[in-house]
Amino acid sequence: MSNNNESTTQGMSESDSCNLVANIILILCIVLSVVYIVSFGKVETIRYSEYAGEIATSSWSFAQILMGISIAIGGAIWWYLFQKIGSVLRHLEELKAAK
Repeated sequence: MSNNNESTTQGMSESDSCNLVANIILILCIVLSVVYIVSFGKVETIRYSEYAGEIATSSWSFAQILMGISIAIGGAIWWYLFQKIGSVLRHLEELKAAK
């Protein structure tokens, strides 16, 4: 029994580690969404003009930008869920410490 108490006092608690994982997930998803938008957001289209021939124009793809934003939103949802789990764990740790 005392071994269990010693392991909880050393290092991070479960709630703190859960919150850390949540923050890492959020940062990772935001970085990935920015990288996705920068990498795949701009598309090149070729149109033909009878005077100038083929004209290559690049524009931002609305679908790819929405996909990048959805990556960030998905990360925010996972962040929120892990924060809630960490909150429940913190509450249980406080109840256990009060006994």
